[in-house]
Amino acid sequence: MRQDVNVEGNSNIGLIVVLALVFLLVAVPSVMKISGSGTGQVEINIPTDQIVMPDPPHCNGEECEWEAEGELDRKGCVNLIVVRILCNNETVAENQMVKIETEAYEQTQALAEQGIDEAWVSEIEVREGAQGQGLGRAAWEGGDAVAKNIAGGQETVSIFADIAGWGEKIMASIEQELILISEEGFWAYIIP
Repeated sequence: MRQDVNVEGNSNIGLIVVLALVFLLVAVPSVMKISGSGTGQVEINIPTDQIVMPDPPHCNGEECEWEAEGELDRKGCVNLIVVRILCNNETVAENQMVKIETEAYEQTQALAEQGIDEAWVSEIEVREGAQGQGLGRAAWEGGDAVAKNIAGGQETVSIFADIAGWGEKIMASIEQELILISEEGFWAYIIP
Protein backbone atom coordinates (compact mmCIF):
# COMPACT_ATOMS: atom_id res chain seq x y z
CA MET A 1 0.00 0.00 0.00
CA ARG A 2 1.35 3.37 -0.99
CA GLN A 3 1.01 6.47 1.14
CA ASP A 4 2.40 9.95 0.79
CA VAL A 5 5.26 10.83 3.06
CA ASN A 6 6.30 14.39 3.76
CA VAL A 7 9.80 14.38 5.12
CA GLU A 8 10.37 17.43 7.28
CA GLY A 9 13.55 19.04 8.44
CA ASN A 10 16.37 20.95 6.91
CA SER A 11 18.63 18.13 5.79
CA ASN A 12 18.86 19.13 2.13
CA ILE A 13 22.62 19.61 2.14
CA GLY A 14 23.15 16.32 3.96
CA LEU A 15 20.82 14.58 1.55
CA ILE A 16 22.60 15.94 -1.50
CA VAL A 17 25.92 14.86 0.00
CA VAL A 18 24.54 11.34 0.62
CA LEU A 19 23.23 11.11 -2.94
CA ALA A 20 26.57 12.31 -4.29
CA LEU A 21 28.28 9.60 -2.22
CA VAL A 22 25.88 7.02 -3.67
CA PHE A 23 27.10 8.00 -7.12
CA LEU A 24 30.72 7.85 -6.06
CA LEU A 25 30.27 4.44 -4.45
CA VAL A 26 28.03 2.89 -7.10
CA ALA A 27 28.37 4.63 -10.46
CA VAL A 28 32.08 5.36 -10.57
CA PRO A 29 33.18 1.79 -9.72
CA SER A 30 30.62 0.52 -12.24
CA VAL A 31 32.09 2.62 -15.02
CA MET A 32 35.55 1.44 -14.06
CA LYS A 33 34.34 -2.17 -14.27
CA ILE A 34 33.03 -1.57 -17.78
CA SER A 35 36.46 -0.53 -18.92
CA GLY A 36 37.73 -4.08 -18.83
CA SER A 37 38.51 -5.28 -15.34
CA GLY A 38 36.48 -8.45 -16.00
CA THR A 39 34.35 -8.32 -12.85
CA GLY A 40 31.09 -9.35 -14.49
CA GLN A 41 29.58 -5.97 -15.34
CA VAL A 42 28.24 -5.82 -18.88
CA GLU A 43 27.57 -2.63 -20.83
CA ILE A 44 24.46 -2.68 -23.04
CA ASN A 45 23.10 -0.37 -25.71
CA ILE A 46 19.48 0.70 -25.15
CA PRO A 47 17.78 1.50 -28.46
CA THR A 48 15.75 4.65 -27.80
CA ASP A 49 13.73 4.27 -31.01
CA GLN A 50 11.80 1.49 -29.25
CA ILE A 51 10.95 3.68 -26.25
CA VAL A 52 8.42 6.50 -26.08
CA MET A 53 10.94 9.29 -25.60
CA PRO A 54 10.21 13.01 -25.31
CA ASP A 55 10.48 14.95 -28.56
CA PRO A 56 14.12 15.50 -29.49
CA PRO A 57 15.24 18.76 -27.92
CA HIS A 58 17.13 21.51 -29.70
CA CYS A 59 20.49 22.97 -28.70
CA ASN A 60 21.50 26.35 -30.07
CA GLY A 61 18.84 25.97 -32.78
CA GLU A 62 19.93 22.50 -33.93
CA GLU A 63 17.92 19.32 -33.45
CA CYS A 64 19.47 16.78 -31.11
CA GLU A 65 19.13 13.03 -30.81
CA TRP A 66 18.87 10.51 -27.99
CA GLU A 67 21.39 7.87 -26.98
CA ALA A 68 21.11 5.49 -24.05
CA GLU A 69 23.14 2.71 -22.55
CA GLY A 70 23.01 0.68 -19.42
CA GLU A 71 24.96 -1.74 -17.37
CA LEU A 72 23.96 -5.19 -16.20
CA ASP A 73 25.05 -6.57 -12.86
CA ARG A 74 26.00 -10.21 -12.34
CA LYS A 75 22.33 -11.15 -11.99
CA GLY A 76 21.53 -9.67 -15.41
CA CYS A 77 19.62 -6.71 -13.97
CA VAL A 78 20.17 -3.16 -15.17
CA ASN A 79 21.75 -1.17 -12.34
CA LEU A 80 23.03 1.89 -14.24
CA ILE A 81 21.39 3.90 -17.03
CA VAL A 82 23.04 6.72 -18.94
CA VAL A 83 20.81 8.79 -21.22
CA ARG A 84 22.54 11.35 -23.41
CA ILE A 85 21.34 14.16 -25.63
CA LEU A 86 23.66 14.51 -28.61
CA CYS A 87 23.92 17.49 -30.92
CA ASN A 88 26.33 17.19 -33.84
CA ASN A 89 27.55 13.92 -32.27
CA GLU A 90 28.60 15.71 -29.07
CA THR A 91 26.99 15.18 -25.68
CA VAL A 92 25.23 18.36 -24.57
CA ALA A 93 23.25 16.85 -21.65
CA GLU A 94 23.34 13.61 -19.71
CA ASN A 95 21.26 11.84 -17.07
CA GLN A 96 23.06 9.11 -15.14
CA MET A 97 20.68 6.95 -13.12
CA VAL A 98 21.83 4.47 -10.50
CA LYS A 99 19.53 1.88 -8.97
CA ILE A 100 19.68 1.84 -5.17
CA GLU A 101 18.14 -0.32 -2.49
CA THR A 102 15.90 2.00 -0.49
CA GLU A 103 16.52 0.32 2.86
CA ALA A 104 20.24 1.11 2.59
CA TYR A 105 19.80 4.88 3.04
CA GLU A 106 18.20 6.84 5.84
CA GLN A 107 16.65 9.32 3.39
CA THR A 108 14.81 6.55 1.54
CA GLN A 109 13.67 4.48 4.52
CA ALA A 110 10.12 5.83 4.06
CA LEU A 111 10.07 4.18 0.63
CA ALA A 112 11.30 0.87 2.04
CA GLU A 113 8.56 1.00 4.67
CA GLN A 114 6.02 1.36 1.85
CA GLY A 115 7.34 -1.82 0.23
CA ILE A 116 9.41 -0.08 -2.44
CA ASP A 117 12.70 -1.96 -2.47
CA GLU A 118 14.52 -0.13 -5.26
CA ALA A 119 14.58 3.33 -6.78
CA TRP A 120 16.55 5.21 -9.43
CA VAL A 121 18.68 8.18 -8.36
CA SER A 122 19.35 10.72 -11.13
CA GLU A 123 22.30 12.99 -11.67
CA ILE A 124 21.74 15.41 -14.54
CA GLU A 125 24.41 17.54 -16.20
CA VAL A 126 24.15 20.05 -19.03
CA ARG A 127 27.26 21.20 -20.86
CA GLU A 128 28.25 24.82 -20.36
CA GLY A 129 27.02 26.86 -23.30
CA ALA A 130 23.98 24.62 -23.70
CA GLN A 131 22.26 25.59 -20.46
CA GLY A 132 18.93 27.40 -20.34
CA GLN A 133 17.47 25.58 -23.35
CA GLY A 134 15.46 22.89 -21.54
CA LEU A 135 18.08 20.20 -22.05
CA GLY A 136 18.21 19.33 -18.34
CA ARG A 137 14.44 18.82 -18.26
CA ALA A 138 14.61 16.75 -21.45
CA ALA A 139 17.42 14.58 -20.01
CA TRP A 140 15.35 14.05 -16.86
CA GLU A 141 12.26 13.05 -18.86
CA GLY A 142 14.34 10.82 -21.14
CA GLY A 143 15.91 9.04 -18.17
CA ASP A 144 12.50 8.36 -16.65
CA ALA A 145 11.25 7.01 -20.00
CA VAL A 146 14.18 4.57 -20.22
CA ALA A 147 13.83 3.48 -16.57
CA LYS A 148 10.10 2.89 -17.06
CA ASN A 149 10.79 0.80 -20.15
CA ILE A 150 13.44 -1.26 -18.37
CA ALA A 151 10.96 -1.96 -15.55
CA GLY A 152 8.68 -3.64 -18.09
CA GLY A 153 5.44 -2.21 -16.75
CA GLN A 154 6.22 -2.58 -13.07
CA GLU A 155 5.90 0.43 -10.80
CA THR A 156 9.20 2.31 -10.87
CA VAL A 157 10.34 5.04 -8.49
CA SER A 158 12.70 7.89 -9.32
CA ILE A 159 14.56 10.08 -6.85
CA PHE A 160 15.37 13.64 -7.80
CA ALA A 161 17.70 15.83 -5.72
CA ASP A 162 17.71 19.42 -6.88
CA ILE A 163 21.24 20.74 -7.16
CA ALA A 164 20.66 23.30 -9.93
CA GLY A 165 17.65 25.03 -8.36
CA TRP A 166 15.00 24.12 -10.93
CA GLY A 167 13.52 21.11 -9.14
CA GLU A 168 10.28 22.72 -8.00
CA LYS A 169 9.50 23.83 -11.52
CA ILE A 170 10.17 20.33 -12.86
CA MET A 171 8.23 18.57 -10.12
CA ALA A 172 5.17 20.68 -10.91
CA SER A 173 4.71 18.41 -13.94
CA ILE A 174 4.41 15.29 -11.74
CA GLU A 175 0.91 14.51 -10.48
CA GLN A 176 0.72 15.05 -6.73
CA GLU A 177 -0.53 11.50 -6.01
CA LEU A 178 2.61 10.07 -7.63
CA ILE A 179 4.96 11.98 -5.30
CA LEU A 180 6.00 9.73 -2.40
CA ILE A 181 8.52 11.99 -0.67
CA SER A 182 8.50 15.75 -0.95
CA GLU A 183 11.06 17.90 0.77
CA GLU A 184 12.60 21.13 -0.40
CA GLY A 185 15.22 20.05 -2.89
CA PHE A 186 14.42 16.30 -2.74
CA TRP A 187 11.61 14.25 -4.22
CA ALA A 188 10.79 10.60 -4.76
CA TYR A 189 7.98 9.81 -7.17
CA ILE A 190 6.46 7.03 -9.21
CA ILE A 191 7.49 7.46 -12.84
CA PRO A 192 4.26 8.25 -14.72
